[in-house]
Amino acid sequence: MLAYYLALTWSFRFINKKH
Repeated sequence: MLAYYLALTWSFRFINKKH
């Protein structure tokens, strides 16, 4: 479960930084 949350937050952060 933690991995899922981490991946989600990481993806969100990556997208936010790319924007």
